[in-house]
Amino acid sequence: LSAVEARTAGVVRVVTTDVEDGRLVTVALNGQSYTGVVSGNNASVAIPASALQELTSGQNYSLTANVSDAAGNALTATASTSTSFAVNTSVPTITIAANVAGDNRVNASEDDALVISGTAVGANGSTINVALTDGITVVNTTATVSTGGAWSATAANISALRNGAITVTADVSDASGNAAVAATRTLQLDNVLPSASIVIDSVTSDNVLNLAEGAAATVTITGTVGGEVAVGDTVTVTVNNVSETGTVSQSGSAKVFSINVTGANLLADTDRTVDARVITTDAAGNSVTATATRVYTLDQVAPTIATVTADWGPVLSAVEARTAGVVRVVTTDVEDGRLVTVALNGQS
Repeated sequence: LSAVEARTAGVVRVVTTDVEDGRLVTVALNGQSYTGVVSGNNASVAIPASALQELTSGQNYSLTANVSDAAGNALTATASTSTSFAVNTSVPTITIAANVAGDNRVNASEDDALVISGTAVGANGSTINVALTDGITVVNTTATVSTGGAWSATAANISALRNGAITVTADVSDASGNAAVAATRTLQLDNVLPSASIVIDSVTSDNVLNLAEGAAATVTITGTVGGEVAVGDTVTVTVNNVSETGTVSQSGSAKVFSINVTGANLLADTDRTVDARVITTDAAGNSVTATATRVYTLDQVAPTIATVTADWGPVLSAVEARTAGVVRVVTTDVEDGRLVTVALNGQS
């Protein structure tokens, strides 16, 4: 007899033989007698709910039925009908663990395999039904109560639910059908990744590594970050497979970074590429990595002057001095557009 069954009147059904219609059947329970009328060798005897609720949970009780026919023949001992039943009106209890996903906040790395767990008392071996809902969509999962009362539901995928409050409900009934008061807990789903960006400035003022810069102990790599990248987030710069780190700082309205690398690594890097990445994590634990590259070039050859020739030759005559003269300079490894300076008699 469960708690649910004890809330309403119960019926004891008695099947007789050789008993006329209209005869009374008496059923004894817990020191009280209840009667029903035989019809077609069947009788239904009502036991009021108040009598059922007086029974003690955890105890066994007997039901004994008696009847006599119109001739006064009483039930023989062998025909006596008696049955017993157990009373279980204790309602189980259930709880959900206090910190789902560690902090009751579910991020993108947790939302596809969320484990809900807890404890249940008085329901060993029973099935726990767990529902998670954003108010529109429901995700269901189940668990089985262990001998010690602990339970852990099969991982649930709630990645498709709306961000915001997620209501978790867990309920259980024991083997007798007694239902626990459902346990509830509210979680926060936040699986939206933060935005992040990173830009590397020119490696040098002209993005060309010259002899002096290549020989420098350090070359400073600078740049900016954007989106939800925060001051204090770590930036990693990699050159020639060697990584150096720094942190984001505020410069006016911009968030910037400045990290030193060696000129030697810039020279040795065969792909002439600086790689940078920044990782930012929001309050819910969602992390995102932004990356950037900057290709630079090398110019490690010093310019030379091959020849310097004056149009007037080795001797300047009076006639040649009357008109502008031209000095012709032949260079090597000098880009078009560079200025050549010729000094003559203290003038350039």
